[in-house]
Amino acid sequence: MNASHFAVDRIEKDKAVLIGDDGRAFTVPIVSLPASLAEGDVLNVPLGEDGVAVWPDGVVDLAETKRRRRRSQEVLDALIKREPGGAIET
Repeated sequence: MNASHFAVDRIEKDKAVLIGDDGRAFTVPIVSLPASLAEGDVLNVPLGEDGVAVWPDGVVDLAETKRRRRRSQEVLDALIKREPGGAIET
């Protein structure tokens, strides 16, 4: 059985919006996901034989979550360093 990564884009009431590595978005009932789930987490979700995600069997991939958060911070830091801010001159 294969698995795939899905990033938690946001949590809205009783649903979570997950973005797969292929860019597709999925809205999944929160009760079908790990209880400790938070925005920004990366889930490792097994895929059934039909290629459909088996959401209840997903687990938070702590190492991948940390790696992606670190990479996002590096990109943000680079953008801040590149853009000095201040008044816009016309």
